[in-house]
Amino acid sequence: MSEYSISSPGQELTVEYLPSGVVYAATEDLPEAARKMIEGLTAPTNLGRDIEWRGPGPAAPGVDIEVAWDDQAQAVAYGVRGRPERTVALDDLEQALAQDWDNYRQDVEAAGQLLERLDAITTQAGLDAEEMEVLFSPTRRTVTAQIMVLPERTEHGLLPTPGMRSELTIEETDQRALIGLQGAQSTGRLTDEHARLLLSYAVQEARREPGQAAWEALHPYTAGFRDRGLEVEDPALHWGRTVGVSVQVHPPAVEAGPLGSWDEQSLTLSLDGDELAIRPGGPITQELRSGVLAAGDERTMWLSPDLAAAPGVGEMSSTEVAATILGMPQEEFNTAASSVREGLIAARDAAAPRRPATNIFNDLRTHLIRVDSLLPDAARETASTSFDLDRGVAWVRAQAMGASHRPITIGVSVDSDSPLLEVVDRQAVEPGTVGPWVDPIPLSDAERYEAATPVSAQQARWDIDSAVLRDADEHTAHTWATWRTAGAQGWANEEASALERWAQAQATLTGGDARVSVFETSPGDPLEADATGRLLEMRGGGMDCRVITTSPGQVTVTTPAGTSTMTTAEMMDQVRATWPDTTTDALSTAIPTPATERGQDASQVQAEAPELTVYTTPNCPGCKMTRRQLDKAGVAYEAVDLSSRPDLVEQFRAEGLRQAPIIETSDGQRTAGFNPSRIKAIVAAATPQQAPGTSGPSDGGGGGGRPTHTPQQQRPRARGEGMHL
Repeated sequence: MSEYSISSPGQELTVEYLPSGVVYAATEDLPEAARKMIEGLTAPTNLGRDIEWRGPGPAAPGVDIEVAWDDQAQAVAYGVRGRPERTVALDDLEQALAQDWDNYRQDVEAAGQLLERLDAITTQAGLDAEEMEVLFSPTRRTVTAQIMVLPERTEHGLLPTPGMRSELTIEETDQRALIGLQGAQSTGRLTDEHARLLLSYAVQEARREPGQAAWEALHPYTAGFRDRGLEVEDPALHWGRTVGVSVQVHPPAVEAGPLGSWDEQSLTLSLDGDELAIRPGGPITQELRSGVLAAGDERTMWLSPDLAAAPGVGEMSSTEVAATILGMPQEEFNTAASSVREGLIAARDAAAPRRPATNIFNDLRTHLIRVDSLLPDAARETASTSFDLDRGVAWVRAQAMGASHRPITIGVSVDSDSPLLEVVDRQAVEPGTVGPWVDPIPLSDAERYEAATPVSAQQARWDIDSAVLRDADEHTAHTWATWRTAGAQGWANEEASALERWAQAQATLTGGDARVSVFETSPGDPLEADATGRLLEMRGGGMDCRVITTSPGQVTVTTPAGTSTMTTAEMMDQVRATWPDTTTDALSTAIPTPATERGQDASQVQAEAPELTVYTTPNCPGCKMTRRQLDKAGVAYEAVDLSSRPDLVEQFRAEGLRQAPIIETSDGQRTAGFNPSRIKAIVAAATPQQAPGTSGPSDGGGGGGRPTHTPQQQRPRARGEGMHL
């Protein structure tokens, strides 16, 4: 059925609406065969709304195809929406039109999917269809909404809401969105969720009435006046370089008083910087205070009766005059006024224009680098990130761990100088509770912000690792350890295993709650195919650290205070110092002798006891030379191998004895290092117990050793060449 005609250059076209839903425009002389081909087309999916197409195609809105007959060329010229115009012979029309029409239907289907995403964003942001003009580009496969939120005006012509202009583009490629706010920097490509978040904030700001925001912020702070039955007016906003806020307080009787009493029996509270400024009454009150108000002036009827009758008004301060006008005790007035000062500061901040959403978002994304370093690369890629633009905080949670670990979430503020925030993202966690850590009611942004604790980056990383390594199931914990050690050069298996066995043995020797947990990485894991190494966690007995075997002879040690790299020997020294060998001390206790031997002559027992103890270390040239000299002189001594006695090493180091060999005489004096002159003096003073040439005990029996002597005073020390302990 013909609906209307449109003009095209050099010809008139009639628009037809077909029952199938196809809308076309054609010239009157179009051959019937061409019309039948067009009327046989299947209409594309209905988009449900009118959108403007950007690109080639019919000029008339809502027309799917324009067709004209070129009698001179005996050909059909047609244009399908979104496709370039063609001219084909009548015999070729069916094939060419079918191809272009199929592309057109695909474009409409793509537009429909993009519109669904657009509606999901704009509807949740609170926008109406009337506030948007929607465009579709078939060549770029994008839908763009040009948004305009108009400002509202008061009866006085003021703008209580700022309004907004924005452009939201939804891309089919990579499922991304772009937002451009007038007067603000761009954010680049976003997820649909982040686009919804930014647009919601921008729309909220565009419709926010500063006066209402100021009143909502101020009202709770005015209770001190309102509880006295006084009237507190809506705050007044003053626009300059910054927003100024003031509020009036007066007795309720003022409203029924004579004209002019309102100003004289009210007081205005405002801010001078952050300090409270009080202006009591009006010009007549000021005349009264300055003493220029003539007696019997009829304007005194407008003054506060209490103030007019008060003696010494000229000597009163502004706060005293204000308290008198309101009929309040001075101390009570001061308390109420101090509260209003805080309220005015809050109202000023609430009324001030807020930063554009895109600017806040960009700053938060920049600051997220502070959190990225806390997570392994693989966990970072799958982390859950959310943005609280109202409070200027971005929250990150290692989502890949699921519900298997304590759900610690780390927040970073838009203020780069602020500390990180840490919160267990759960409303209640009972002490001793073990996962799965499911959030029955996730915390809101406000609850999360209120529950958060400021932490350093080191503490946050430690707590995240602890949540996974100590709370999670075995597979998750080992996967996390694999992520932590990914990219390390890795140790030879025997070297890593040796450190692991040694640490386990040391924990066993020290006893108590000392223990080592070993997380061996999983080469070939689909998440990190090249990951190698081990992660050792040492806890209890004063030890709380994690050790990653990153390279031959070197380890990376992480504690709650931070991360450092050291040699294996330095790490072993720390472990020996914290976990001394207390279990084998019992082996140093003398074995009880039978009763028949206890009557032996004490002097004989004393004669058999060696007078010297030589403490040695393996591969120590000075130790070998010292023992050779003592053996040659026939001096009896007991040799103790310090490699099996870390407790003695720490004792000697505390005394300043840091070189082997260490020679201890019977009177408790000790000498450190190889010192030939000292050995000669010892040999000269000693009584030989063996024939020259015989040797003393070997290094192999150093596990027990003679009981150590704790000197009552500082012993003389001599140092020579030897091995460092």
